[in-house]
Amino acid sequence: MNRSPYPFLFSFFEKATNGLLVGEDRSFTDISIDSRNISASSLFVAIRGKKFDGHDFIPDVIKKGVMGIVAEKNHPVLSGINYKDVSCLQVINTQQALGDMAKAYKAQLNVKTVAITGSSGKTSTRKLIANVLRKNFSILTSEKNFNNEIGVPLTLLKLRPEHEWAVIELGMSGFGEIARLTDICQPDIGVVSNIGMAHLSGVGGTLEGVLIAKTELFTHMSTSGIAIINMDDFFLRMFLPKIHQKVITYGTMAKADVQATNVQTHFGKFTFKAKTKNGTIAIEISTINRFMVLNALSAIAVGLEAGITLEDIATSLKEVTPIRGRMNPIMTQKQILVIDDTYNANPSSASVALDAIRELPVSKKIVVLGDMGELGEKSAELHYQIGTKVAEIMPDRLYLIGSFVENTAQGAKAASMPENAIFIGSHDAVVADLVQFVSAGDAVLVKGSRIMEMEKVVEPLVVWANKQSG
Repeated sequence: MNRSPYPFLFSFFEKATNGLLVGEDRSFTDISIDSRNISASSLFVAIRGKKFDGHDFIPDVIKKGVMGIVAEKNHPVLSGINYKDVSCLQVINTQQALGDMAKAYKAQLNVKTVAITGSSGKTSTRKLIANVLRKNFSILTSEKNFNNEIGVPLTLLKLRPEHEWAVIELGMSGFGEIARLTDICQPDIGVVSNIGMAHLSGVGGTLEGVLIAKTELFTHMSTSGIAIINMDDFFLRMFLPKIHQKVITYGTMAKADVQATNVQTHFGKFTFKAKTKNGTIAIEISTINRFMVLNALSAIAVGLEAGITLEDIATSLKEVTPIRGRMNPIMTQKQILVIDDTYNANPSSASVALDAIRELPVSKKIVVLGDMGELGEKSAELHYQIGTKVAEIMPDRLYLIGSFVENTAQGAKAASMPENAIFIGSHDAVVADLVQFVSAGDAVLVKGSRIMEMEKVVEPLVVWANKQSG
């Protein structure tokens, strides 16, 4: 009888990584890279990061009772280990080893996997798909933004024999990263939601580069898998002939396999009819973002392939609530709608957010933008273009924070936005002016890259807007 792959066994990981086990074979209940939160039954993987080297914390975890370490061979810290009490799997590169461990472990489990990537909306799409699958299956899904070469393996290593589906988000900042993550998670279903201007600096500064990087999901997954793509996206539509898996398309086009028709916006939600091979059904999702309709269609496509009924899919989608920092509408006591989209920003997601506020039936529309990061040499140009996009919706006031504010402001003014409607300043200065300008019935969109910490606008604004007047 074959041994269950869980608890983890050192000798199994030795084979998976082509490493060298020094010390006795041991079993572990979980894998950790965080020396601050670790138990004696954990296996500690010492990862070299940009700010810290996990090897420096090996003495600390040993003091906490940890008896298993994965470390890079010949590292000086290893000379101080007593191998009678602690075992060490020595490898060439611990980050590579972590991925190899996760791949080998997952291969021992009877679990299907859906992997999701795209330039924007990955997390929202993942949440929708996870909620649909959760209705009928035991699932595991990525935590927070665990979508890189460390986060994806750590997620997969949380799989247990009872899980039936894993819903994994794949991120990238350059070529080859999606390929590696695909190799690690071996998806049965791959979803690419869109191709947009994100992480341009790592892919040659072009949308064609983004397309190549994102579609590594399809070029590196098994040809027996299923490729689900957004047919409304021009670049993905052009890529269709290059896909060797079974393809399911979604979108608003009549040719899409899963099509949205009769799309209607309401305050705080969208409704539409989903036309599928299994029939047509009414769908309702809690969002102010029209683009979420497309994300919901991808979840419908996944659900149908998993054998879930349209009725169950519709119920699951209706139950999904917005995610903090991702087009999350906050209605305050002063009846001011604050739209928290502070998690991250790129030109594509910023454009989508601006389209969303355009459709809102509110008194005044106010936009607060921070810089968009990782745009490389095109940063100034792309901030200028976002300024022109802002002017198209003609908000009552535009607030700008960051290093590229002049570029954004120039774009807005060139597209006929009045100069006196543009305010440039720090987080505190923006909040101070906002609370004097905003009133009941208004909507405030706050968006920027993670490095801009735009929650420093959202949080004090919401606190003020929830205070009773008196």
